[in-house]
Amino acid sequence: AALGARLAALATHAGHLSRLYLQAAAEGEVSECIATVAAGVAAGSDDTVIGHAVAEALAVGHSSGAAGLLGLLDGCAACAETLPHARAAAAVSAAVAFRCELRTVNEAEEGQDGGDE
Repeated sequence: AALGARLAALATHAGHLSRLYLQAAAEGEVSECIATVAAGVAAGSDDTVIGHAVAEALAVGHSSGAAGLLGLLDGCAACAETLPHARAAAAVSAAVAFRCELRTVNEAEEGQDGGDE
């Protein structure tokens, strides 16, 4: 209940699409793939289990799964003080690396669309 209230409060400061996702999450409606990744991290599952869940999430849509994972990783980074130190450091590191990878993909797509004219 406390997390739902916090998500609802955060949603008021988000852009339109992010607001919709945060409001849905506040009501307990989340992507099954993203929830599986989150549950694996929270349970301290081994990297193989989490890696499989991440691969499934990345396979969703063109970039929807990747964007959902980025949101999850950013959330982990924002809550780093409540996670074990190793997991918090990994979450922050992964969030930064993931942002760089997503930016590279977006730039490549813009180049293919003639966006660099």
